[in-house]
Amino acid sequence: MIVAVVPVKPLHEALGRLAGVLGSEERRELQEAMLHDVLDACAAAESIDEVVVVTCDPDAAAIAYEHGVGTMPDHVPPRGMNAAVGLGLAYASESGADAAIVVTADLPLADGDDLDALVSGLPGRPGVAIAPSLDWTGTNVMVLAPADALRPELGIGSLERHTVLAAARGVGLRLVDRPRLALDIDTPSDLTMLGRSRESSLARVTCERLRLGHDVPVAGAR
Repeated sequence: MIVAVVPVKPLHEALGRLAGVLGSEERRELQEAMLHDVLDACAAAESIDEVVVVTCDPDAAAIAYEHGVGTMPDHVPPRGMNAAVGLGLAYASESGADAAIVVTADLPLADGDDLDALVSGLPGRPGVAIAPSLDWTGTNVMVLAPADALRPELGIGSLERHTVLAAARGVGLRLVDRPRLALDIDTPSDLTMLGRSRESSLARVTCERLRLGHDVPVAGAR
């Protein structure tokens, strides 16, 4: 059994690094659309047996319910993404899962084939497979077999941290390049790439409706 863990911060705090180019309601709307996209991808993945959204936001929980997905409460107040992921991985371990896949909620182009490919990329057990960010410094999705193979340390520079941790624990690690999983939305340039994409995505449609389909101006630029 493979459990997908999707950590979701309070929606009113979503996409804070885009505050210079998007208003709070636009950021919230885009994050909600991306959560729908990610949950659709999890549902389409043949390798995933169960999905759990870790959040303290009732609206995010309602989106999970709409997709028929279970939720579990995050810390109150939230302690960050890694603490939320830890809760989800503990649940996966206690449920007897063979593996867990951690999927961040800001991957608007993810699809089921991408997630299945990552699961197939596991280098054994114990093992970890990672889909890197576009610049190959971050970790956008990771599969852990078993769920406690290592403790995720997501965030800036996480790919190097996970490489070091895996080596220290004798855990096999494989990097799986999936372009659709590489685009996470953090910066105006990421938003521009999403707007230009032709992939099927509710988040991309949301960008078009918000007139974000072309270059997004950087705050302060002339």
